[in-house]
Amino acid sequence: MGDRVTDRPLRIAIIGGGAMGSIYASLLSRGRHEVWLVDIWRHHIDTILRNGLRVDGPGDLSRVVRLNATVRVADVGAVDLAILSVKAFATEAGAASVAEVLAEGGIAISMQNGLGNAERLAAVVPHARVAIGVPGHGGAVLGPGHVAHRVDAVTHLGWLNGDRPEEARALARLLTDAGLETSATDDVQTLLWSHVAVVAGVNAIAALCRIPNIEVARVPEAARLSELAIQEVVAVARASGVRLPWTDAVSACRAVYFGNGEHHLSSMTVDVLRERPTEIDVLNGAVVEHGRRLGIATPVNAALSLAIKTIERTAQRRVRAC
Repeated sequence: MGDRVTDRPLRIAIIGGGAMGSIYASLLSRGRHEVWLVDIWRHHIDTILRNGLRVDGPGDLSRVVRLNATVRVADVGAVDLAILSVKAFATEAGAASVAEVLAEGGIAISMQNGLGNAERLAAVVPHARVAIGVPGHGGAVLGPGHVAHRVDAVTHLGWLNGDRPEEARALARLLTDAGLETSATDDVQTLLWSHVAVVAGVNAIAALCRIPNIEVARVPEAARLSELAIQEVVAVARASGVRLPWTDAVSACRAVYFGNGEHHLSSMTVDVLRERPTEIDVLNGAVVEHGRRLGIATPVNAALSLAIKTIERTAQRRVRAC
């Protein structure tokens, strides 16, 4: 990793200003670097510019953070580091914005849910060094210029191509020093698949039932459905050459759901409630696709994916309660 990354204040762009992008911006802006938040939601950006970004959490904390924010990528100028935090269905559009701002030799990090995002980013930004970030934070947008920071854990990071581990560690130290606690890994695919196992076992079920994540672990029928989905992810990961780090993946995932607390809604649940597209294609849907190519049956993940896709496609024709 060259001097441009380690020895001077950086220019950092966060492409995607939803809950996660806003949280990343609020954390990184506490350091010595120049941070820009880019999003197409003008009301959100205008509110941040006028009043600052209000962040509630973790816990009882609440703060207002002043940020550089814009709806125009052209306002940002060349940056050393770009973090892509858009929803997976917007990866190509977000990657085009990364390509517009990232300096030659810069670093692009896909900090997104699901499988395949970093590969799609690398295809659009061939001049970048591309890393995969496995998110450790969770939250929700409460309104324009206002987010809740509900989950606060370590973010894991590794290069897409898996080499240069010492440079990954240097990048993780840089992000940690800047305010986003990050740990480098030589095996980011294991952590990525682990994250997919956790999310595939809860998001779609919670979204279909419109319940907090913790209820998926509590309700016996939901817990059994979750167990079957997780077991399929483990089988597909193993067939892909990835061995997940748990002896009991189901128990490990359930511990995460209980750890989310009483009221935490998955991002997919929020998307369904607000009748927005979800990230099902890079979660349960991606597990199904990988399984198909490898000859591994994934009927539960296929059913969950089809059910969520049906909800997406019928939002405007739904029968409303009288």
